Amino acid sequence: MDNIENVIIQCFDPTLPPNKKAELDNVLNEFLKDNKSYQKVEFLLKTTANENVRFYCLNIFEDYIATRWHYFEVDDRLEIRNFIFNYLKDNTSTLSRLILNKGIKIVVNIAKKDWPLEWPELFPDLLKLNNSFDELRLSYSLIKTINEEFTSSREDINASRKIELKQLLLEYVPMIINRMMGLLDNIYKEVFVMNNVSPISANGTFEPNSFLLSPGTPEINNGFNNLPVVGISPTSYSSGINSFNFQSPVSTNINNINMDQQRKEICALILENLNQFFTWIPFSKEYINSNYLNIILNFAQLYQDNLVDLGILAMSCINEIFSKNYVPTQFINILLDVASHTFEMLKNLSVLRNIDGTYLEKFTEHLGLFITQHLKRAESYKDFPISDFLILFLNYTTTQSDIYAFERCLNLWYSLLEYFTDHINDSEKEKMKIQSYQPIMAQFTEQLFLKARFTSNEYNLKAFNDKTEDNEYQTELDHFINTCANIVLKLSELYPECILQKLLALYFNDFQHMQSESTIHAVKNYARDMKLTLQCFGQIAYLFTTEFENNFNSTLQLIQQFMNTLSTCMENAIYLKGNTFNKLCVQLYNTIRLQVHWLVKWHLLSQNDEKSMKEFMEFLNSIVNLCILGFNEKCSDILMSASASLLNSITSTVRPSKLLIQPSIQGYLSVLNNQSLKWPIPVKQQIYSAFVNIFTLPGLNQSPSESEWIERTKALNQFIEQFGNVYYNQINQENFVSSMAYMKEDSRLLIIHTLTIFSAILKSVREESSNSKTVVFEVLKKYLPSTFNLLQPYINDGEILLSIFDFLLNLFDSLQKQIGLPVVSKTVNMFFSILNENQIATIMFGDKKDADALIKFIQLLTILTEDTSKTIYPLLPDIISYSINVIFKKCFANETPNLERIQYSYYELIEKILINQWRYFFPNSLIKSMINKNTNTEQDHKNEFIDFLNIILYSFKCKDINCIKKNINTLNLLNEKCNLFSQDVFKEALMVNYLDVLFEILLNKSLDFLRDDIIQIVYLIISNNFMLFTSNYIPHLLSLKCNNFSENQLNIINNYLNNIKDVQSCTENIYILVNDYYYFSRINCH
Repeated sequence: MDNIENVIIQCFDPTLPPNKKAELDNVLNEFLKDNKSYQKVEFLLKTTANENVRFYCLNIFEDYIATRWHYFEVDDRLEIRNFIFNYLKDNTSTLSRLILNKGIKIVVNIAKKDWPLEWPELFPDLLKLNNSFDELRLSYSLIKTINEEFTSSREDINASRKIELKQLLLEYVPMIINRMMGLLDNIYKEVFVMNNVSPISANGTFEPNSFLLSPGTPEINNGFNNLPVVGISPTSYSSGINSFNFQSPVSTNINNINMDQQRKEICALILENLNQFFTWIPFSKEYINSNYLNIILNFAQLYQDNLVDLGILAMSCINEIFSKNYVPTQFINILLDVASHTFEMLKNLSVLRNIDGTYLEKFTEHLGLFITQHLKRAESYKDFPISDFLILFLNYTTTQSDIYAFERCLNLWYSLLEYFTDHINDSEKEKMKIQSYQPIMAQFTEQLFLKARFTSNEYNLKAFNDKTEDNEYQTELDHFINTCANIVLKLSELYPECILQKLLALYFNDFQHMQSESTIHAVKNYARDMKLTLQCFGQIAYLFTTEFENNFNSTLQLIQQFMNTLSTCMENAIYLKGNTFNKLCVQLYNTIRLQVHWLVKWHLLSQNDEKSMKEFMEFLNSIVNLCILGFNEKCSDILMSASASLLNSITSTVRPSKLLIQPSIQGYLSVLNNQSLKWPIPVKQQIYSAFVNIFTLPGLNQSPSESEWIERTKALNQFIEQFGNVYYNQINQENFVSSMAYMKEDSRLLIIHTLTIFSAILKSVREESSNSKTVVFEVLKKYLPSTFNLLQPYINDGEILLSIFDFLLNLFDSLQKQIGLPVVSKTVNMFFSILNENQIATIMFGDKKDADALIKFIQLLTILTEDTSKTIYPLLPDIISYSINVIFKKCFANETPNLERIQYSYYELIEKILINQWRYFFPNSLIKSMINKNTNTEQDHKNEFIDFLNIILYSFKCKDINCIKKNINTLNLLNEKCNLFSQDVFKEALMVNYLDVLFEILLNKSLDFLRDDIIQIVYLIISNNFMLFTSNYIPHLLSLKCNNFSENQLNIINNYLNNIKDVQSCTENIYILVNDYYYFSRINCH
């Protein structure tokens, strides 16, 4: 044994040479082969003082239990169990935490195997461990680990045993919780009621009987009804807050009371246990009641520095209970008791400082659960003091120590306001009650703006990151401002006049200070504050359209003020002074844009009054001029985009019929092309879309005559020819390609610029009437043949290829009917010949723009296959053949970066073909006659269908989660459309492959977060082919995946599969099948 101990010690020596390490490993392996080696390990564990040796010995026991336990005789198992249990019990005070935890885990692993048949006294044994602090700590540590392990999802026992353990444990839970609550209660009373804080005896050992009294001990319970609430501030608080009729706990000051470390450790273990139990036990009276809740609430109020860890754990317990929407029979009494404690805690936490941040987070979470899940129930109690609660909550919110904590409270205010807005129209009484909260809400509004404005709270707001943007181009500060604006919106729904007056006062104050402040820093802060105010105005824009005529003058003045501010900012180019001022200008454009529905109402009311129409057009012309000020190369992209969005809203929503003849529009159209040459593509498209609307969209509430549409076509043609003729003449030069003129940078930029504008024009009419589309088609048809011919010379120029396919995508998407199927068919087949297999292979190894161009082409094909009118059928065979034989075979042949870019669009194409054109694969006689008989037969259709389904199955073997989710959805949709899984073609050619791949994923847990979606597909396959599944597939699966399983193990797996009857049983059985498959595979390895 001495030699073995030395061997183990040497093995843990990091300086040991590899050859020596291998030699010693062989010695240990030989030692372990002896089935009685555990007896030698027991001796070694009792005698060694080396930590590494102890750890190694426990590892041996752990391995025995995991892999050999079912081979041991009953007496051997009993010997090992007793040894480990007694070893921990006898040495718990001297063992390190690492060794103790390892030993506890081993005991629990044994319990998972032996309890209750071979270890019926498990829980009585644990609860008897109460003769010392160390024994209590061991007892509750073991229970905590049992709680975690018996309810875990690990595959270290089979599924039926796992279910059995949880059910058996549940029977003991009431007794365990009762014991824990009694101990918690007695510790609390002893420390905070009797003020006894000396549980340590003279010899320094724990005196367990000092707090192991039962919960019913009369000496302790006398006067318990007047038990004080811990943590009440010595600072007196307004007695008016305590206006409710149910009794509030008595206050006391316990700031100078301490709890010894041993009691704290026991309390912490108990609270951790309770929190774990509350995550899974049913909340019936056997497990939780008002007395238990009160005991936990007492600890939840411990937020002093030396006790806050217990307070955090107790708050976690309370929150776990609240999150389960716990509603017992006597719920209102419990709720009022909780509310009483909550009120007292709100009082204290609103005036105290330096409270642990984690504790405050837990308490804020508690308030959130109260507001979202229980406020309505509490409010139903006639004397519940909701006003008092709001005042306390407001005080708590405003005294938060940092801006992040304040933001968490704001999220709760939003939920609270949402609750009020949902119920304000329930009854007149409800409305009056909510209106009575206005003074409190006015205070909240004041505090909200004080905290959210840089002029009053710059120091705290700087904590937010205002540089790094997320996927939505928002910074931390932007998200905070958005939260504030959303709350203002909710407040405006309840108290519109109050909010409007507040915003007006802030706006004029900010504008005045921006003009008068002498330092750039101060001006910058007022600019930031004005942006928030403007954002709030945008949120409450709906107020200006209600009672339009009564509010007309005041709304007009307000919008004019916005316009004046914007005019001042743009004319003085303050957007060049920094990002803050740029954002202010953007927000001004956005705020004016949000008043567009008010402008629509004014426009409608002015149409029958010449004077009113003149006033309206003058006003609108002023806004248009402001938009044009934003079309400036000095402006940022985001500012130009905001000005374009405003103009787009005017031309697409307000639709003034006389806008085209306005001097500002006429003047700008003449210079637009020259100015736009260097603009970014997205900005360029937005601005051109806004101007093209003037030509293509009829005026509001008007129906143009045929002659008017002709005039519109002529006007648009004149506008397009300004730049279109240059493009047309350039690409139609006689020697454009042969002279290499097409390679010149000027030619390339001209093509990209022109096609970008053409795409914008096409997008602008996508959702419009056929008359609008005809106008655009008549103007652009001149350019189509020449543009189609650009594909060949620029096939290797990714940038231009992208522009061409973007144009073609928008062309076919918007004007497919106007172009006609013959032209579409001829064009697409030309593209197929140019984008052949070799070219596709080249693109896959090209740069990002090459891939993006191919994506556009795939999207173009997708657009065509979305046509469900059957007019596409003559072209469909070519699209399908190209999709399978060219795109799939060449794009998916190699793992390239571009594959990741294009595959989602490719699967989108497959989905549209299968879902929209499924009858093509299962044709009737009419459809057969519409399809060229020389290109396809019914067998060809079947093979193509199989190919597509195999391509979908291929995605499940890859890594792209988005593609897999899309294809799961495609399979579900296809099954709804044509009963996919009951089709003969699926049964004969696809079912086995599909089930093989899906079961492989489930058993390997490779896509565990999609497990339920995959099980749904498996169930649909099984339910449509149950006889085939049970008779053929189950034996196939067992032979494929379970070839080293015992007969009993195979029967268990077989039963799970055969007992699938519905979705629920399929889900449950596959869950436990996966568990047992892992468990059997592991134990069969030894």
